[in-house]
Amino acid sequence: TDLPGEWTDKLVLHANFAQSFRFLQRADGIILVVDGTILLSEQRHVELQRMRYFTQRLANDVNISRDTPFVIVVSKSDEIAMKMPPAANDLTQYVKDLGYPATAISVASFSRRPDEVKSGTGVFTAIETLLAYPAVTNYPAAQLEDSVIGARMFQSFRE
Repeated sequence: TDLPGEWTDKLVLHANFAQSFRFLQRADGIILVVDGTILLSEQRHVELQRMRYFTQRLANDVNISRDTPFVIVVSKSDEIAMKMPPAANDLTQYVKDLGYPATAISVASFSRRPDEVKSGTGVFTAIETLLAYPAVTNYPAAQLEDSVIGARMFQSFRE
């Protein structure tokens, strides 16, 4: 599910909005997309703190299982020479400190420098990273039956 930015902003600002995110308790994985150019700009501290608040809300207010892997996708990496910004590593460590498996991956979905970095670089790696983890099976009891049936339906996806 691709969430609108307004939803994530609301969750960052208001814990009571967590109810709208309860469906994420059934997720096989979470991909957080962060603009790599921002993580290297003067705005990096603000963005990093916003993402910390967001992941903290997912952990404490939405109560996503600690077995759920997180992939921190650093977008627009073609514009930053495919280098991992230190702030992305900080966010990854923060998510790990919350108790989740977490990995950061540089991605160039639509490369602005196709001669240097191919469009789509890193996208499949992000999906494969999630597939490497076992399916989450400790869903809330009310959702268990449907969740087990649909668990990892996307695992058959291959390039």
